Amino acid sequence: RDAWGKFHEPLVDAGISGFWNDMNDPVLRVAEVYDPLQEDIRHKDGSHAKLRNTYANAMAEATRTGLQALRPGVRPFVLTRSGFLGVQRHAAVWTGDNHSTWAHLVENVHMAVNLSLSGVPIVGADVGGFGRGPGKYGAVKWRPPAELFVRWMELGSLMPFYRVHCTLYAPRQEPWSFGKRALDVSRTVLRRRYRLLPYLYAKALEAHETGLPIVRALWLSEDVKRDDEFLVGDALLVAPILEKGATKRTVQLPAGSWIDWHTGDVHAGGRVVDVDAPWGRTPLFVRAGSCLFTADPKRNADETLRAAIALDVSAPAPDAKGVGTLFLDDGSSESRRFVVDVTSEDLGGRLKLTFTTRASTFTPEQTELELRAPRAFTTALVDGARRSLETRSIVEEERRYTASTLRVPIGVGEIVLE
Repeated sequence: RDAWGKFHEPLVDAGISGFWNDMNDPVLRVAEVYDPLQEDIRHKDGSHAKLRNTYANAMAEATRTGLQALRPGVRPFVLTRSGFLGVQRHAAVWTGDNHSTWAHLVENVHMAVNLSLSGVPIVGADVGGFGRGPGKYGAVKWRPPAELFVRWMELGSLMPFYRVHCTLYAPRQEPWSFGKRALDVSRTVLRRRYRLLPYLYAKALEAHETGLPIVRALWLSEDVKRDDEFLVGDALLVAPILEKGATKRTVQLPAGSWIDWHTGDVHAGGRVVDVDAPWGRTPLFVRAGSCLFTADPKRNADETLRAAIALDVSAPAPDAKGVGTLFLDDGSSESRRFVVDVTSEDLGGRLKLTFTTRASTFTPEQTELELRAPRAFTTALVDGARRSLETRSIVEEERRYTASTLRVPIGVGEIVLE
């Protein structure tokens, strides 16, 4: 393990900051159709069936500890194809060599949810599908249909780990490979993901601190048992399009009230609703009462998490509180961070927001944020000072709703909306 870690030194010196442990099952006969678990192989401490996946854990651990030794104080990024219980301490996981089929698009949901329930929070699949199918020639394929690729872009954009990837023996599979319509939709989907990065980033911190996954089965917190929907954190309900030719679908809403991300319409929960879903529009609902931090999308994640921040709030139900977290840091160090928790409370026609800074070892570039509240609110007491709210149409990312907005310091203490 020490030797393996040291092998990374010339790559680190060349500026490589993330590493991908592939083929670490291990695969014994590449490109042949066989079951490696049936091989008559013995290791020093047991059978291949027993040690196959713990081998991947050891490789991921050796990579992580090697990088920490080479770059003290900098958190490493390691991605692994295989692993066993506990691999999340060392690496993110993607779901391996999937196929460019609608069936594997469905399996993307199931595998991500199950990995999350198994303690692995940073999960995802090859968007668009890696190969054509199983077997020796499964890595040779044609380009998948544009519709399948677009729907996979939509689903992947709401997963913790997100990348387009395919086999070498295939036509190019970037968003611009499928024509202008697919490219335009892909841009919209990518901008939405970047807009949601502060929320996803905070959920990664929550997973680190509490063990709660980022992608969650509905039954983990809701009285709903459906396997074609899932939650991202506690605030976002996702109902992806998983069938060829579908342009709408039914969505089972859990109890409470849910706000359509695209329209701002409020829906009562505990029932099934029909939702339109043309290309690029994933049925996405925000739990009413949530405090959702978003960002102005830029060219990449690093720039986006340094861009303008907004806070979307809605009035919670009586006797219920909404919560949210803003987590900003320098993107690399293990200890420098800026964390603000916000709680919203219904005061009977007024809405109270309480901000608490619990970590401030990092100074973010942002000095203020845009508060977005329901249109019914027109004024606010910001740390005791009365301010007027401005009505603004929120049209970004094909969203069509109007909010009352106000710019406030990012370190504000208390806001009462009236």
